[in-house]
Amino acid sequence: MENQNNLFLKVWRNVVLRNEIIKHFKYYIYKNITFKSKGEFIAYTNKDYLINKIIFGRDFNQPLNKGDIPISVTELQFGLGFNQSLREGHIPSSITKLTFGRDFNRLLKQGDIPLSVSILTFGFYFNKPLRAGDIPHSVKILKFGRDFNQLLKPGDIPSSVSTLVLGFQFNQTLTHGSIPLSVSTLVFGSCFDQPLKPGDIPISVTKLTFGTHFNQILKQGDIPSSVKKLKFEGSDRPLKEGDIPLSVTNLKLGLYFNQPLGPGSIPPSVSKLALSYHFNIPLKKGDIPSSVSYLKFGEKFNHSLKEGDIPSSVTILTFGTNFNQPIKEGDIPSSVKILTFGRNFDQPLIKLNLPSSSKIVFNKI
Repeated sequence: MENQNNLFLKVWRNVVLRNEIIKHFKYYIYKNITFKSKGEFIAYTNKDYLINKIIFGRDFNQPLNKGDIPISVTELQFGLGFNQSLREGHIPSSITKLTFGRDFNRLLKQGDIPLSVSILTFGFYFNKPLRAGDIPHSVKILKFGRDFNQLLKPGDIPSSVSTLVLGFQFNQTLTHGSIPLSVSTLVFGSCFDQPLKPGDIPISVTKLTFGTHFNQILKQGDIPSSVKKLKFEGSDRPLKEGDIPLSVTNLKLGLYFNQPLGPGSIPPSVSKLALSYHFNIPLKKGDIPSSVSYLKFGEKFNHSLKEGDIPSSVTILTFGTNFNQPIKEGDIPSSVKILTFGRNFDQPLIKLNLPSSSKIVFNKI
């Protein structure tokens, strides 16, 4: 160790060598570089020091050649204007995160995207049909942009993908195998409104989100029994017992849902329940199962409560903006630890029977 220290000091005390070391060290500091044009990129003399990320500017739209992107780069982000065809080798095999900008809308061929890419994001305009192999089997997170609306055939999405986000316009029928068994997080965009059959959504999915336009009648088995977190952005169909599987623990009924909650429509597995923005239906005892510990009402809910409407399992209770009903003793169970009222609430709380440790919040925003 002493010999190594002595050697370092000898090198460091040499002014010429020390200045050279400092110069190279400064080059390594700049990990993220943005280029506005290919000429600017080519003229950059220190490409070998780009050890992390390249972001091309919004106007960059020049074809790439093999070797243009140094193999030290692991993250590559194209700007808004890039819309050039790719060929195998143009994007180096060092890239693990690849993002296309708004304008990119080119047919892909097997090999255009290297096998190193694990996170792949397409921009707004990409809307080209896919074939098996176009997306490499290394990709784990796959996100499509606004315009993508192509039929997905079995194999088009590789079996490596665990997170799949389908864009705003996607509204294609699904068949068994369209979504591979590897997918655990599945997000549909706003326009998706296709009927489902058992098996269309694979049993690997644990997190499932439907967009604002989805308003299909559900049947038992349409949502697989693997789903734990389920979010509807806009559905307003009545729920029957069994429509939502017993695996679901986190349920969000998004914007438009305004249907009566019958016994069993919310399964007894749900512990976190967020009712929709427009939900404004009187509750009955049993509508909210005794498994729920977190309960949030939407902005429109404004109905009086009776003892038992909110089960004694609830510990966090939130009311929305419009709620302004008198609270009688027993209406709020003593299990509640955090109670939040919205902007319009203006009622006395003298009959609340909550523990002294409970927290009451008045949200005036």
